[in-house]
Amino acid sequence: MKGIDLNKPIKYIGASFRYFKQGEKHISRVCSCDVLVLVFDGVLRFTENGERLEVKAGEYYIQKNGSVHTAEIASDCPQYLWVHFLADWNDNEDVLPYHGTYNYQALKPFMEEMDNASYSGAKLVYKNAALNRIFSLLEKIKGKSSRLDGIIEYISKYYFDKISLQSLSTKFNYSKNQIINLFKQEYQTTPMSYL
Repeated sequence: MKGIDLNKPIKYIGASFRYFKQGEKHISRVCSCDVLVLVFDGVLRFTENGERLEVKAGEYYIQKNGSVHTAEIASDCPQYLWVHFLADWNDNEDVLPYHGTYNYQALKPFMEEMDNASYSGAKLVYKNAALNRIFSLLEKIKGKSSRLDGIIEYISKYYFDKISLQSLSTKFNYSKNQIINLFKQEYQTTPMSYL
């Protein structure tokens, strides 16, 4: 599993909320640092190292230092907190995965604290503390894996392809009704609405 090592120091660089306009695209760039993106509304779309990605509301994504990002497709008015930082990455089991889900209502006060610390002239120690609180909460929920994790990852990776309830059922060995019920329990929506 690829992700950031929370047992090593993490260096805060900057943070802010970002609100896209209709039809706006992610910037094209080579990341000069790691970037945590916590999407709480809409859908952020970008291409990273040639792979098309989508980060939906309730998901986080960590862009790795040195990644090449291009903007091929407009995003769906995403709203998110971005945090620039530097951290060590590895493939061990004991890392914070580069992509996952989170509960916005639970993290909202800490996201606001991070944004406020960035603009209030707070000392670096407070900015690092705010970032570490966010990472510790993401780490806490990481262990609570869902039976939907594989399906969500598959949908996020192949959303441009024709995905049907039948194809998900066949690929993940669940009945159609099981998949629908799991989505309704965890996301309060159907798999096709989520897609």
